[in-house]
Amino acid sequence: MDHLSISLTTLTNLANRRVDRFLDKSNSNGLPAFLCREDPGLRFGLMGGQFMTASLTAETRALAVPMSVQSLTSTADFQDIVSFGFVAARRAREVLSIAAYVIAFVLLCACQAVDIRGADKLSSWTRPLYERTRRIVPFLDHDETITDYIEALAADLLAPEPVGDMAGAL
Repeated sequence: MDHLSISLTTLTNLANRRVDRFLDKSNSNGLPAFLCREDPGLRFGLMGGQFMTASLTAETRALAVPMSVQSLTSTADFQDIVSFGFVAARRAREVLSIAAYVIAFVLLCACQAVDIRGADKLSSWTRPLYERTRRIVPFLDHDETITDYIEALAADLLAPEPVGDMAGAL
């Protein structure tokens, strides 16, 4: 479970960097700053979501400290090595939940970028994921609270694997 938490933390680190690539005009290969195509300079675009992913990524880093190195003796020294596996499993579940929010925001950013550049360039592998995300989040051409969208995307990511043609989308 410690290794799972560390792996998920690495995933959130990478996802956080991807968010920066999408939102930073100087690193996004021609995308507008904060993926704000309409009324740039007057709108925040997806800036707030980047604050969220940065704080959640930092939280996963704090939670990635392995429980296996926290071993303490117990039971009148009968148990000299205690793995704290249950605590590590609970922590891994928490890190997974947090990672879902970070990945949800990456998907939101990716779909915004696709709509700015043109969805006709999507491959047969990425189109189902784009369509699945767009069923939950529309193109954002004005500033609005994205909390409900992120919540819905994260829940969708954590839901049991879909069947049929959507099975390969995630």
